[in-house]
Parts: sequence; structure tokens; C-alpha cells
Amino acid sequence: MRTTLFLLWTLFNVTSAIGQIDTTFHISRGSITDSLRAIIESIKKSKPTFYEDEQFIVSKTCSGEWGGTIKFKSKKNGVEYSCSATCPISVYKLGDKYYVTSSLGHMSGSCEVVEISNPELMEIYKTTPPRKVKGKKVKYVGDDESKSKLGTKKLIGEHGKIILGSFVFNGQLFHVVMERERKAFTTTTYIATIEEEKFRAIKLITNEDVFTYDRDILKTNGGHMLIPISGGYLNIFENQIKILK
Repeated sequence: MRTTLFLLWTLFNVTSAIGQIDTTFHISRGSITDSLRAIIESIKKSKPTFYEDEQFIVSKTCSGEWGGTIKFKSKKNGVEYSCSATCPISVYKLGDKYYVTSSLGHMSGSCEVVEISNPELMEIYKTTPPRKVKGKKVKYVGDDESKSKLGTKKLIGEHGKIILGSFVFNGQLFHVVMERERKAFTTTTYIATIEEEKFRAIKLITNEDVFTYDRDILKTNGGHMLIPISGGYLNIFENQIKILK
């Protein structure tokens, strides 16, 4: 009886949180075609740059629960500026500011979005010298990941929620958030914005469990963004979101 009541309470809260349905976004379903599979394989083989603009080449590293790093390499002086990000999944520039989304699926999951006004104000990236352990020089997982937040502003940091991907529509940054309630065995994936360091859910995508450890978001030449989910992808193009399996 208690389990049933808890489940109903959870579903009520999730529904209430997305009560103001945003009709701007349209959700549909489809299948992964052979031509799309070919495009996906082609993108993976090309190993595209994580992010690049006229000033910086941006790369990422991820050591899972031991940390991650986002690096902005200046095209002007070749210096790499970095900050901690566990683990980067996207970078966007809106106006004169950069927005870095990080998310980790370990345990109950976590996510973070930071704003960077000027990457050159971040810490210059340096590797960590090996440690001496019993007369030997060793490095542990995560030793070379940045621990700095210098030059960044945290917009949100959550545990128990995962950002599957971020995207820009009409000049605004949106996030695809997956939230799992383990006790009630429910999963909700929705579109959200960030307001006062909290997610504001605006459109339900699915109640299926779409979690996957694959975090490599793909972008096609035609402007489609493919976010990996269990058994397929979310195909985002402007305000159209298609669940492909």
C-alpha cells in the first residue's frame, strides 16, 4: 500500500512539475534508417573537434567519478586554459559567453552547467607530476584532471539528475534532463531551462528509461543533433525532437 501511494505521489509531482506544457517543442517517434546509421558511422570515424570558434579550439577529458576537464586552447598564443568539468558533453557560445554542460552517469548521476565569460581568465592547464610510491613514479586515474573553477560561474549543479544533452533554440539554451526515482522505479526525461540554479521542466519527452553510458553527442552537417539513449538516439532539429530506436 505504501509503495503504491509513493508511486502515485511521485507521478503527481513529476506531472505537476511539467504542468505548463510548452507547445513550442514537438515530440515524435521514428526508426533508425540505414542511411542514418551510415551518417552516424561516418561522423564517429571523422572524430570531429569537440568545439571550435575563431578564438579557441576546445577539447575535453573524462576520468569518470575521478573528474574531468574542459580545455580552451587559444588560437592566438597556443595556451590551454582549463577548468574542472565532470564530464563535458557540450559547449555553446551565446553572445560573448560560453556555456559548458557536464554530466556523469555514475551512481545516481550528476550534472553541472557553468558560464565562462573569458576562457583566458581560467587556470592555465598543467599536468600533475607523477607521485612517488614505494620508490616508483606513478599516476592515478584523475591526476591530470583540472580541479579549478577559476573564471567560471556555476549556473546549476545537481545530484540525482543527468543532462543527456544541451541545445540552442531561438537563441536560448535548453537541456534534456533525465531524472530517476529509484524507490518508485520511475524515470522522466524532459526539456528544461535553468532558473535561479534550478531546472524548470517545460516539456515531457518520455517516461521510458533511456539511460546509456554513451555520452558522445553527434552533430550532422544538416544541423541535427543526435543524443545517445538506450537502444537509439534523440534526434533534435530546431524545435523537433524525435525518439529514434
